[in-house]
Amino acid sequence: MAGATSRAARVIRANPEALYEAFVDPEALAAWLPPAEMTGRIHQFDARIGGGYRMSLFYPTDEHDRRGKTRDREDMVEVRFV
Repeated sequence: MAGATSRAARVIRANPEALYEAFVDPEALAAWLPPAEMTGRIHQFDARIGGGYRMSLFYPTDEHDRRGKTRDREDMVEVRFV
């Protein structure tokens, strides 16, 4: 869906340095960002302003519903850092 955008908000109780590191470390991002029982995989990552990342979020394989938006059990997200 080209041109689609979403916004989300979350309150995170952490110091600014820890929060920054959680967003600019691709492995950390893939570990904490996926909701519930989903898993994540980073495909591209550029931490510069104007850069961003492309990430797949995968639904658990034991779920019976095939509810992914990109593929059966996958949602692809592209994020830009501003």
